[in-house]
Amino acid sequence: MTTPFNPLAGNFSTTGWLAETDDYNLKITKVTYRRVGNDNPKPVLSISVAIADGPFVNKRPADISVWEPEVDFSQAGRIIMAALGYIPGKDDMRFAEENRTKDFTLDSTGEELKVGADYSALVGAIFTATLGQNVSKKDGKTYQTYKNYRPLGA
Repeated sequence: MTTPFNPLAGNFSTTGWLAETDDYNLKITKVTYRRVGNDNPKPVLSISVAIADGPFVNKRPADISVWEPEVDFSQAGRIIMAALGYIPGKDDMRFAEENRTKDFTLDSTGEELKVGADYSALVGAIFTATLGQNVSKKDGKTYQTYKNYRPLGA
């Protein structure tokens, strides 16, 4: 018999976990594409990740949010390349050549936003990124930052 979940039985917190500044291996757990905002909603590609190893294994930092990826696909492209074992900026031509039949399309023309079939292949992929923290000048809150996306071992 399982015990029911009691959120007050452990370390209760309503704030998300923030990784300290360091390099982490990240496992992609989910990719979603949705509109965000009230007055003028914008399309956002969200990549959910979990720490893949080390002392923080399975901790989940904030999603990586790529705002309006149909306008600027560079951040999403770096993540996809790193997750598939390519070095962003160095292997761009090889990636394009070897993956030209992959479906990484994004469609925000209808009510429901849609991603291409090959986004599902990213789930479970592991890549390395440098995580940091940034304090917003607007609201004073601390947010997780992501940079230097690269494949494992690079």
